[in-house]
Amino acid sequence: MKTTYEIRQQVRTVERRWLETIHAGGSERIAWKSYQILVDEFPDEYFELIEVLSDEKCLKFTPMIQEQK
Repeated sequence: MKTTYEIRQQVRTVERRWLETIHAGGSERIAWKSYQILVDEFPDEYFELIEVLSDEKCLKFTPMIQEQK
């Protein structure tokens, strides 16, 4: 299972709001530090620190063809 970390910021317009990913990486320590810097620098903004777990499973594959010499 692969783990990555994302920081998302809420973006608002008059009509709607959504979360935009502003940081993505494989280091939890760097994600926490980046998150804290953003919260300290922009205290009125909404941020989320997300741990993303992804799991891949190969269901079927085609065999590799060996080249003849």
